[in-house]
Amino acid sequence: MASAARSLGTGERRAAVLREVALADLVVLGPFAVPGLAEAYLGLWFQLNGALGFAADAPLLGPTGGLLLNLLGFFAVLSALLRLRDPGGVAWPLAGMAKAVAVVLIAAGLARGAAPIFAVALVADAIACIRLALAARQS
Repeated sequence: MASAARSLGTGERRAAVLREVALADLVVLGPFAVPGLAEAYLGLWFQLNGALGFAADAPLLGPTGGLLLNLLGFFAVLSALLRLRDPGGVAWPLAGMAKAVAVVLIAAGLARGAAPIFAVALVADAIACIRLALAARQS
């Protein structure tokens, strides 16, 4: 009985971590899903980049780039909402893999000269990945 209670507590802890990561994704990436807002939000990221002493001019995306930015935001929002709705099952390993891949892709982008402000996203995703792994290890 105590073992079952301990497992339930661990499952609840894993679900809580997954929900926290999903909420952070929703808040940080959600604005990219909204046409018009996405470009302004990206501009804010580049203003922060400028405040850190790097280039402050956001890239001109054009219609195709704006569409891709909105699609990125949409799929991030959809993924976050699905993880919030059902934090168990397949959501757990997929979230961990997605965060690990995001860290690699952002690192590759930074190595190719992407705006240094995206190092913030790299650190945030790395922390999320570590939190997910630690919570999984406790189970």
